[in-house]
Amino acid sequence: MIRDVSLMTEAAPTIRIWTDPELNDLVRCWQNCTLPFEQWAPHTSHMATTVWHLRNYPFEEAERRMREGIPRYNHAHGKFTGYHETVTRFYIRIVRDAIKRLDKTQSTAELANAVIASLGASREDRLKLMREYYSFADTMFTSDEARKSWIEPDLKRLD
Repeated sequence: MIRDVSLMTEAAPTIRIWTDPELNDLVRCWQNCTLPFEQWAPHTSHMATTVWHLRNYPFEEAERRMREGIPRYNHAHGKFTGYHETVTRFYIRIVRDAIKRLDKTQSTAELANAVIASLGASREDRLKLMREYYSFADTMFTSDEARKSWIEPDLKRLD
């Protein structure tokens, strides 16, 4: 099981540094829904899992697995309203683009750590990034339309 997982607080996020065995364990436990929810809740776990999928599958397959896996995992833990289609697909693309800019010779865990360091871990980091792409970033999380359907960015194009 994953050792010494630090929970993030929004005021002062703790950046989790992953090793390859820990990242593989995170993904395996997430996929079979045995990962304790408090270990999934930090956004860094979402990003690390996304990096793992993008390294192991073609983009479309990685995206499908994340889009199906997040609600499946959430439902297994009694969380029925946590999935957000636009945020999920946005971050899969942002992580993909970050990977393109980084050293591809790194291990998957090293790459996940580099992606997290480059994108930031706090809620404010996430909101700041979304504001670059969406005029309605401040209300994105409460938008039923954005929660249920993919909405393309309206300020800046994703590659």
